[in-house]
Amino acid sequence: MSVSKESARPMYRQLADTLKDEIYSGQIQPGETIGSQRQLEERFNVSTVTVRRAIQLLKDEGLVITNHGKGTYVKPTNKLEQHLVHLQSFSEVLEEQGVHSQTHIIKAEMLPMEDLEEHDLPPDFGSVSFYIERLHLVDDQPVALALIYLPAFIGEQLTIEELKAHSVYELIEKKLGMTLGKAEQTIEACPAMDEVAALLQVKENTPLLRAERLSFSEDNIPVEKIEFYYHHSVYSFRIKLTRADQMTMWPD
Repeated sequence: MSVSKESARPMYRQLADTLKDEIYSGQIQPGETIGSQRQLEERFNVSTVTVRRAIQLLKDEGLVITNHGKGTYVKPTNKLEQHLVHLQSFSEVLEEQGVHSQTHIIKAEMLPMEDLEEHDLPPDFGSVSFYIERLHLVDDQPVALALIYLPAFIGEQLTIEELKAHSVYELIEKKLGMTLGKAEQTIEACPAMDEVAALLQVKENTPLLRAERLSFSEDNIPVEKIEFYYHHSVYSFRIKLTRADQMTMWPD
């Protein structure tokens, strides 16, 4: 993205959007400078006023901080980090790190399975699935979007108020008295598109982390399929690996 005097959009907004793209794409990392005022003026051929207004927009969005006499830097982030050791809900991960979050329920409805074929839900779910779209926020900023699919026999026992206040795992275990067992999870990179981009308040094609998990009860019954979308700058996964036993190829 460039800054053009021919565009109908104000130049300071064009400049702010260009710098935001560089921050979100990782070209400018947390703690790094976005460039001095003079450097930005020369780089984009814009006025001092344009640069100052663009920086103020970035500051208003919490993306940068200015140290007088030193310059403007991308705001350091304390990434939320999930250790892939135990089966945990997103809420439990945040609680472990002392982070208070808010939850907004965007949708909660029963959907026929034929409308959900692309999501590869297990046949054990039956002909209907309870679909929940839930946005997680920290300090009023969206950090994760969860698309949750539950078998109807679980979904029909849950209320909107319960889903706002509790994780699905907590409701399954404490309200329904079921014991969770194992889960299968994949993690991949993907671009932010359409509604996902809008809800996470990022530009389309911003890189995201996408985690997909299928959870089972202790009796090996599928009880939840979830798709999570995280902004790469606020969330990461960590796993500890040990070397598998190897047969030696060297002579004794």
